[in-house]
Amino acid sequence: MARSGDRVVRYGRGQQHLWHLNPELHPQQTMFTSPEAPSMLADARRFVATAYLLLTERAVRTSDLARTVQEFGHDGISTAVPRYFHSSSFRQEWIERRTRLIPRWRCPVLLLQGAGDPLQPREFYTDPDVLAQLPEGSGVHLFDSGHFWPFEAPEETVAVLRAFLTQ
Repeated sequence: MARSGDRVVRYGRGQQHLWHLNPELHPQQTMFTSPEAPSMLADARRFVATAYLLLTERAVRTSDLARTVQEFGHDGISTAVPRYFHSSSFRQEWIERRTRLIPRWRCPVLLLQGAGDPLQPREFYTDPDVLAQLPEGSGVHLFDSGHFWPFEAPEETVAVLRAFLTQ
């Protein structure tokens, strides 16, 4: 988006460390770079069930869980995810956001977060100093959910995105 900012008219961003970064709140880096990562990810059912058990606040449809298990069960996922985390990091991406991406945003940005996400406290997204970094017309929507708000609040997700994109 930073290179094509003049062509982007709206930008929605969800479940991303934006301005604040607390390494203790993103255990994925350590989990997925550990030698055990491929075997942990190889059992897609257990991995997805554990993630949803720990990070959701609301019920998720069985069909959404089944699709997530199917996606995590694709050949190569158990090695691709660790490979990504070995080649990049939340810290690297966060530095890039703060130094290059955020200063170049010109269009309205909608930050989407689960209010009850234990890994990304809502204060990170409601801080007036953070909101002041965003272009005019930007905002935050906190879903009454955990980390997986698109699955925990699907109708609300569609309504919020539709309203933002048609403004």
